[in-house]
Amino acid sequence: MENKEATARDVYRKVKEKQLKEFQERMPENKQGVEFEANGVKYVAAIRRLTPQECAELQTMPHDYEFVTSETQQYKGLGNGWNIETIKHIFSFIPKIKLNNLKVLSLFDGISGGQVSLRGIGANITTYLASEIDKHAIANTMHNFPNTIQLGSVTDLNIDEIVEKYGVPDILIGGSPCQSFSFSGKMKGMSTKSGEEIYTLERYLELKSQGFQFEGQSYLFWEYMRILTELRKYNPDIYFFLENVKMLEKWERCLSHAIGVRGIHINSALVSAQNRRRIYWTNIKTKPVAGEGLFYDESDPFAWPPLEVDIPQPEDRGIVIKDILQEEAGEKYYLKDETVAQLMARTDKRKLKDYLLEPQVSVKELLWYIDTSDEFSALTGKEKHELAELSYGLEKQRLEGLYNENDKSV
Repeated sequence: MENKEATARDVYRKVKEKQLKEFQERMPENKQGVEFEANGVKYVAAIRRLTPQECAELQTMPHDYEFVTSETQQYKGLGNGWNIETIKHIFSFIPKIKLNNLKVLSLFDGISGGQVSLRGIGANITTYLASEIDKHAIANTMHNFPNTIQLGSVTDLNIDEIVEKYGVPDILIGGSPCQSFSFSGKMKGMSTKSGEEIYTLERYLELKSQGFQFEGQSYLFWEYMRILTELRKYNPDIYFFLENVKMLEKWERCLSHAIGVRGIHINSALVSAQNRRRIYWTNIKTKPVAGEGLFYDESDPFAWPPLEVDIPQPEDRGIVIKDILQEEAGEKYYLKDETVAQLMARTDKRKLKDYLLEPQVSVKELLWYIDTSDEFSALTGKEKHELAELSYGLEKQRLEGLYNENDKSV
């Protein structure tokens, strides 16, 4: 067993050295990273921002989607957009017969992630109506989907005129602005600039007619509800889909009550390399909430509706950030070594606990080395996998021991 453990440790060392060498070969000559030590272990730190291509991979955008705007606008469009694989998963529950001839109205359309997702599941979109005001997002949409009909600002949409000209949409989709809901924002929710919080569509329309100014943009959820309410007059069973961030329960209850269904929480980490928690409200597939219909108070704007989204969580694909990184990135994406050194000097190493306790070489990478090395050609596939797991496990054990020995306070 000692020989096996020694071999496993040697494998880890060789793979780590090989990776470091390859890493520095890919780095710009004047940006080779900064060495630092934590808990007796030496690391090389380099910091760079993700490239637009990598951000597109995080959002699982298909490779044939082309951007025609600056990198700054690409970052913005992707950041404000949808994780395509997550949306495709939800849309996949639309009955196939409905996908054969689909008329779509997309609010806050952005770079048209809804169109990308629907086409990605094979939908035949006969009419795609988009409400968007960002000229850069519109430019990218029109380059990729020139038949898109742009309608302008959501606040100006007249549903009677749209229905008369284009017919009744089969589905209304959108991701209303989230900044005032987000835990990373001010969390003011939907309110006027004078501080009145808005809990119902009726109150919003009253304030809008009186010319009140609203805080941020999250109040635009009520524009989504205005349009959905007006469309339901033409088609009571119209499909709807709304996305927003994880928010305070108060506001989640308010949005759920207004739209009539409890949303489903999905973290796009299941289908991509990013941690992106969102709430999705839709009537594509729903079920009653057991035993709660009897106690539903329709007049209470914070009452949970007795209906919930009945779409299962996507299967975890096990994708991590390493899987989407480009082999090489331009020099402009890297911070200078002296800047990295300054940042590392000010960083409390205890805040890096999760990183420092995790081996920097994965089982997958160790197995690849073992598989391609003549030294281990006599091993069976099972034995190779066991050696890779042992190599990883021993390193993790070593790091935990060093951490506990050097920093018992955490």
